[in-house]
Amino acid sequence: MRTLSHVLADTLLSIYRREQYPAESNNTNSFQGLQELGLIQPDYTGVWQLTETGRQTASRLLKR
Repeated sequence: MRTLSHVLADTLLSIYRREQYPAESNNTNSFQGLQELGLIQPDYTGVWQLTETGRQTASRLLKR
């Protein structure tokens, strides 16, 4: 299982802040890593969204 690297944390926070969306980015490996960690998932239309775990993780990162 992957750990949350600085790159993944930055990408997660960008998605959380709605500054970046997986469908619009070239960071395929980062989004794949976030999905493997269960932090993002596709919604019913296929657009990537934060999971509840992803929201909680991003919130904790912001409090640091």
